[in-house]
Amino acid sequence: MSSLSVSFIPPEQFATKRWWRPARSGAAWFYHSPAPFRGASFLKDYSTVDLELRPLIKLLHSMGLPTLPSCAGHWPPKKWTRRCFEALEADAQAIRTTGLRMLDVENGAGVDFNDPFWQLPWFSWEDMHEEITRYNGIGYVAFLLPPTHAMNYILRDLDVIGQAIRVDRELINGRLYAVLRLRTNSPMAQGACWTKVHQVLSKAR
Repeated sequence: MSSLSVSFIPPEQFATKRWWRPARSGAAWFYHSPAPFRGASFLKDYSTVDLELRPLIKLLHSMGLPTLPSCAGHWPPKKWTRRCFEALEADAQAIRTTGLRMLDVENGAGVDFNDPFWQLPWFSWEDMHEEITRYNGIGYVAFLLPPTHAMNYILRDLDVIGQAIRVDRELINGRLYAVLRLRTNSPMAQGACWTKVHQVLSKAR
């Protein structure tokens, strides 16, 4: 493994990365490496999917619709950011010395990452928190949309959710995707909206 980063990536850019998690317990933060031409995929391990999205992603996969990396939309508290930053500091020390085992979140493949000059992109947990909270509550799901699939006729029904969700059809690396962007004012409302999305899209089965 040549290079991995923990810099913050907005949901819109998730599909340009290959995602990794360190093989350790503790606060979760995903590492990434460049993958500009990646496509949608199915998952072997759904534990890496946000809880609010897990039923929806499983539903899409059961209908033969692979997905790009997703995000439910979060409001990370300061305590979580501080705990996460401390875990990343320990990761950094391991990466610079003994190396750190990394697992691909999609296929479970493992690699050992070692770089004696590797550094975190933030000076402190406060810097990290300031950056990640700029994207509070922005949720993102994108899935492959075959032209003959029943989902093409169901997407319009998401209008019942209102202005909290935006649905687009976009070409990504030359293939057509349905892209869902969801944003509300609170974690409770966000979870309720994703549940409604699941209920609506399940009609395409």
